[in-house]
Amino acid sequence: MSGRPSKIEAADSLLLGEAIYCRTDGDGFYVGVELEQALHGLAELAEMVRQYAEEASGAERAYAMDKAGGKDQEEPR
Repeated sequence: MSGRPSKIEAADSLLLGEAIYCRTDGDGFYVGVELEQALHGLAELAEMVRQYAEEASGAERAYAMDKAGGKDQEEPR
């Protein structure tokens, strides 16, 4: 199991790393993970992305409608 990519999701964080050891303990396991990346504040980031998508979609739609000559459909290629 050593060297396997690992992803740990906890509360408002995402941790990425590599398993460096694994040992049994009764019915479970202990896994040692060397962390490579840690992302915190994911709920806040998701909210910011949602707000940006709402703001951008209006401007993008206006641009697309203008380029399509006011038609609300995709032109054939």
